[in-house]
Amino acid sequence: MNNVNLGFLLSMAAEALLDPERPFLQGRESAEEYLKRFRVNDPEDIETVLKTSLRFSEFQEIGLYHKSGLFNTMVDYQHGMPMLPQALSPLFGKAMTEYFFQLYDDINFPNSPNPTFLELGAGQGFLAHDLVAHILSKSFGNEKRVTSVDAFRKESKFIITDRIQNSLGLLRRELSDLLEDERIKGKVEIQKLDALDFSLGQYQYGIIFANELVDATPTELIVNMGGEYYSIRVLPLNPNMESEEPAVIKKLSSSIGVKGIVPEKKFREALENGYSDQIKFVPVFVPLKYDKFLSHHAARLSSVRNINSDDFGGIYPVSIGLHGLFTSVRRSFQHGVVVLIDYYSFHNGHHNWNKAVNQFRFYRIGKMDIDFQIDPQQVTEVASKNGFEQVSVQSLRDLVSRHTGLIQDFEMNDLLRWATANRQLRGKQYPEIILRRGMQMAYETLISIAEGYAVMTYKF
Repeated sequence: MNNVNLGFLLSMAAEALLDPERPFLQGRESAEEYLKRFRVNDPEDIETVLKTSLRFSEFQEIGLYHKSGLFNTMVDYQHGMPMLPQALSPLFGKAMTEYFFQLYDDINFPNSPNPTFLELGAGQGFLAHDLVAHILSKSFGNEKRVTSVDAFRKESKFIITDRIQNSLGLLRRELSDLLEDERIKGKVEIQKLDALDFSLGQYQYGIIFANELVDATPTELIVNMGGEYYSIRVLPLNPNMESEEPAVIKKLSSSIGVKGIVPEKKFREALENGYSDQIKFVPVFVPLKYDKFLSHHAARLSSVRNINSDDFGGIYPVSIGLHGLFTSVRRSFQHGVVVLIDYYSFHNGHHNWNKAVNQFRFYRIGKMDIDFQIDPQQVTEVASKNGFEQVSVQSLRDLVSRHTGLIQDFEMNDLLRWATANRQLRGKQYPEIILRRGMQMAYETLISIAEGYAVMTYKF
């Protein structure tokens, strides 16, 4: 069994444990019923869908970022599903810091000696905390590069950001000890920032990074059905709604076998008035040639051909927000590097089929994530078109594994950091030898899972 499959099985097991009532999701196999039922080819029905439904990226924006959406309503990030910076804390942050220092030392520009770190979509702040803490630690850096280490430590500035107000409070709590540390006081800022549209002025040299950001940026989906390509639109439904439906909506309802289609305008009104719990959703598949918006984006990406590979299995996510991210970086920095960490699609697009089609059987706004396993080739293609040069695309497992030697220098405060970051150990006391062994065992499994994550690095 390879490491990606191990990660795949572990992630599915975790989902089942968190929600045992959830139907088992089988990727494209489970999607076939919806692909047949909600496939629309009649020109009049297509026009009605385009006028009535939501773009998938619009639906995703609501599901994640609206005041009723997941990121604004959840009590804790991932509803108890720790992301890797948390589960691998503090090793994840330490390894990334060493990697950033290597990039700075190898690619630094003569006129840009002072690095400004910018984290986009920082969430709860585990990665940011461990990164800054490691820079301040004795174990940071290469003894052969003492001058560079000192400059990196003394001159660095840190801007930690997220677009969600809820996250800003979590960041202040997680970074509270560092915000008061006299060694870097005034050098760590927490800002509300849209990762896809920002301007910070013109810093000289930037180290811009994000963990699991791309998967939650605005995404449109292309589906291959029998050699024909379709886009996915999202149709709101309220079977209990009593209203006089126009003839074209009645015709569409009959064609796809649903009741209570809610036009987009009425859906948005219901959403703002707090009635989102009454709304259900179905995916509707429209021939791609009729979706001018998505056709335009797809035509500019040669990576779309990957849709039929074993990694994607006939469903392909088009990350339409990437251009905004890269142009915002260019507006804000003269030189630097961008490092994006995210999980990539594999196993015939299993995850993406479940998120784009299958979860509509039980989806409710604010209750479930809407994220997609990405295509690193697409990210690289968009980066290149915006003037960025690829440095490397590597697996997170390989990157972290190169720095596991840091573990031997872990002090008690590092072990306590790991224990605190893992909620099942919080508030409990264990001997150092038990903590150290438990951490090593956990790291071995989690580093295997990291094989499914890509670390994409670009310079400009």
